[in-house]
Amino acid sequence: MDNVTPTYYGLGNHDYDNNVDDCLLNLCAERSLKFLEASFSKWQVEDKDVIRRNDGVWQGSYGYSKTVGAITFIQLNNHYNYSRRFTSGTNTHYEITPSLDWLEKQLVKAQANGKFIVINLHRPPADSTYGSEADRERFYQLVNAFKVLAIFHGHTHEAARRASIGVTPVYDSGASFKQTFLVSELDEGANAFTTFLARNNTVGSTPLDKVDIRLLPPLPTFSFQNQPGGGAIVATLAYDNTPRSFHLPIIELSIDGGAFKRYTPSNNVILMYDLKPRTTYTYKTRLYLAAGGNPIRVDDGSFETPAIESPPTDLCVNFFDAIDGWFELKWKPPTPPFTMPYAIQVEANEPAHATWVVRSIGEFRQTTTQVVRYEEKGRNPFNMSYSVFYWSPTLGYSATATLKGEDLLKSGCQY
Repeated sequence: MDNVTPTYYGLGNHDYDNNVDDCLLNLCAERSLKFLEASFSKWQVEDKDVIRRNDGVWQGSYGYSKTVGAITFIQLNNHYNYSRRFTSGTNTHYEITPSLDWLEKQLVKAQANGKFIVINLHRPPADSTYGSEADRERFYQLVNAFKVLAIFHGHTHEAARRASIGVTPVYDSGASFKQTFLVSELDEGANAFTTFLARNNTVGSTPLDKVDIRLLPPLPTFSFQNQPGGGAIVATLAYDNTPRSFHLPIIELSIDGGAFKRYTPSNNVILMYDLKPRTTYTYKTRLYLAAGGNPIRVDDGSFETPAIESPPTDLCVNFFDAIDGWFELKWKPPTPPFTMPYAIQVEANEPAHATWVVRSIGEFRQTTTQVVRYEEKGRNPFNMSYSVFYWSPTLGYSATATLKGEDLLKSGCQY
């Protein structure tokens, strides 16, 4: 392998799995793991899933990730669910673990770095030899969530395209003793990931398969926040902006059947201002991949804005009467203020106790003070936490102001 550059390999069942308890003193399996682990520093991998614990046990899946150009390659070795424990003749202990948790971290990192992702492993992804159906489903969900560009596996000694996982093609990579293998090319300019099949160690000129690198994003998602100045909501309309989604240089947006407005969004995101709280809006978007011409897709749907999420502020103790066992809470109203009709609820909560509703919204009282008679309830005021929130039929619930019991005597009102 040292004479073939660059070559990054992974372990299959013949390299370590089949050799456990089937080769002198497990030295064959150990040697495979040691050779791979020693290669990590030489290959300058970004991450590896193996540690030597304080008790001397080598633990991990021995997976690794390596970025070459625009692609982060993630090697999972035999299978993402493979696990095994063994001891070698050198009295070294090995604990091979599944790699799904480590894989998820690598996917997050690669996506954050704007890289396409290719996963390599030995057994086919759907192989049920190891792990559970839930484990396999988690793998499929990760592949779909991060829109992995391609998966390559071996083991069957065949060379072909297999069933996709969502938009991710799965390839059976061939076998050297059959003189078959695959070669893939990434062409971002042509938006193509093309795979060729080699027979008799000769790469064919006709592609075995060709898939788009970048795809149109799914329908947009919406998030909301209070608009500065009060009384309105800002909505964020966001199309997926991960490496396999097209950047949309132009989006046209119509709200409630109004005229279309053209945006040149950053990161596939549009901000919509001056929206009413607790209101359902319809939208229509026209997506363009370049200026001029027709939209490549038209989307429509609806979204509902939330209530203004402004909590009461400066919740504090205005007076504390330890002799008669009561104190008075005080607070400032949310900003912008709720308009009539509205109500205020005050609660006291203590672990292992039911919530004590000191003042209910059913009372429709608007005063910004509340007496809490804890002695009448037989409660320790310092073990409880206190919360205040507003409600109105038009704005719904405000966010909640809270005060911990341990902070009661520290929170003297300064206004």
